Amino acid sequence: MNSKTLTHSTLWNLLGQGLPLVVGIFMLPIIIRGLGTERFGVFTLMTAIYTYFNLFDLGIGFALIHHLSAKLNNTADRKDVSILVWSAFFLLILLSGFAVIFLFFILGYLLSTLNFSASLYGEIRTSFFLLLLITPFNILGSGLRAILQAHQRFDLANKIQMPLAILTLVIPVLILPFNNTLMMMMLVLCFIQLIALGLLIKGSCDLMPYVFSHLKIRKQAVKLLLSFGGWLTVSNVLNPFMIYIDRFFLGRIMPINSIVFYTTPFDATNKLLFIPSAVSGPLFARFSEIHMKNKSELGHLFHKGVKFIFITVFPIVFILFVFTKELLSLWLGLDFATQSTWIMRWLLLGTLVYSLSFAATHLIVGVGKTYLTARVHLFELPLYILTLFILVQKFGMGGAAITFFLRVFLEWIVFLIITVRLTEYGQNDLGKSLWAMVLFTALLISSAFLVNTCIKFLFLVFTLIFFAFLCRFLFLTQEDRKWVMHILTGK
Repeated sequence: MNSKTLTHSTLWNLLGQGLPLVVGIFMLPIIIRGLGTERFGVFTLMTAIYTYFNLFDLGIGFALIHHLSAKLNNTADRKDVSILVWSAFFLLILLSGFAVIFLFFILGYLLSTLNFSASLYGEIRTSFFLLLLITPFNILGSGLRAILQAHQRFDLANKIQMPLAILTLVIPVLILPFNNTLMMMMLVLCFIQLIALGLLIKGSCDLMPYVFSHLKIRKQAVKLLLSFGGWLTVSNVLNPFMIYIDRFFLGRIMPINSIVFYTTPFDATNKLLFIPSAVSGPLFARFSEIHMKNKSELGHLFHKGVKFIFITVFPIVFILFVFTKELLSLWLGLDFATQSTWIMRWLLLGTLVYSLSFAATHLIVGVGKTYLTARVHLFELPLYILTLFILVQKFGMGGAAITFFLRVFLEWIVFLIITVRLTEYGQNDLGKSLWAMVLFTALLISSAFLVNTCIKFLFLVFTLIFFAFLCRFLFLTQEDRKWVMHILTGK
């Protein structure tokens, strides 16, 4: 993958994930009002389960990208490529079945633990059964997207994903005046996922029409995929578990319509992760290609990715942090702003730190050291659960937000240490970047003590000017500036 292809892929990822986010900003308040806080609270839990069960692919999607990229780069025999693909989908079909069966058996327990109105029981139960139907679509879709990404067709993947993600937001808004049930929301999601699966199948077949000439599954290919995905599965299960378990802790100690004051800012800040995700996706393919050949370039590319993530995420987080209350009032009303201002600020801090760990985790996985990320998650899980239990009992939703920040901060430090040891890159250059990040994060935190709106605005303007100055003359090299301009302009 050359620099131009990397830039092109990153640009398409930013567009494909960023445009639905912008549409969601305008659609989400309408959906909340249309469903009501209780139904919307349940819907956020259902989407969390839907996202979590997508990770039942046991890392096969990442494994397919990793090995398929290498085979395509080395112009491997088409028969070997076909066997790898069919072996991957054999595993994904099995795992889809296991996911549906597992979700079916825990459905009763989930319904019994949630604190919602008895009148909604039938509606919520039916909606969960609809969730069972779309789980296989999402798991199989991860394998199809892996084929597109291994071929560096991030443009095609996003041309499919972007309009459908927008329709997932727009269609419910159009239907809500006539039907404001959870079943309607889930039926729309089923319909969209079915279309997405069909388009992904067509795109994959267009890229690899020869796979139908070799309909074979081999034990060696299955072992190859599972050996890569085994430890990755541990991370894929534990990491989202730690992200979403706080909702169920909160749902057990307070009414379900109250946790919307936590889940809404959490989901909103979580959307900012489209930036590190967009950058890290193409980087992962590149890390997989070069890790055996050039460790110096590996470190250089990692540093470049971290810098780009910070200079794009920080200004957005800074603006949202300074004017959290004002923006929440404008977006969702004064009641939301009163309840969620400090919650959202802790979550914004956590999101900024979490975004920086994306490049590190993708590098660690890209060089095949998946066991390292898994061991970190295994170590932090009991600490996180204990801290979450204590802080939620004491501070409620604010305690959950603080716990999220503490977890991702510790995780980032550990992953950074591992990454430095895996690469042959000058630690002095990385150290300068880290000191700059610490400085601006300190300025970010200090803005929380400002009350006057005019002072907030002036502080924001001067800080961003100072930030732009340091980025232009100290933080970014000439090569970095050229790469950033390529991404931002597409030229």
